Amino acid sequence: MGSASVEGLNLSASCPSGVVVGSNARFQGSIDYSLVNTGDAEALVNSLAELIDSQGLSTTDSQTFIVVSAGSSLRIEHAMALVASYDQPGQITVTVRLTITGALSLSDSTFCTFIVNE
Repeated sequence: MGSASVEGLNLSASCPSGVVVGSNARFQGSIDYSLVNTGDAEALVNSLAELIDSQGLSTTDSQTFIVVSAGSSLRIEHAMALVASYDQPGQITVTVRLTITGALSLSDSTFCTFIVNE
């Protein structure tokens, strides 16, 4: 039977500075980790990475039906970016979220914030 786990999980959210109303702001998210299978059967997992701002803009990077062979590991990387323009000043929160389902269940996230100035 497969025994899958996640090792070396790194989540990163990167926010800009000096953003003013009407200008383009670029923010990024990255996730990397290893899927490790110490069991004697293959493990099947699905991975969903999300980059979301507090105004509802988002992008995703998903990988479905990832097969991790028995006794092996697989390095997974997700890199996402969004460019947005805001029409009002205020604080924006950017969230990077990872959800893994299948042979194992995991959900984790991180965030950063930036200010849009007039």
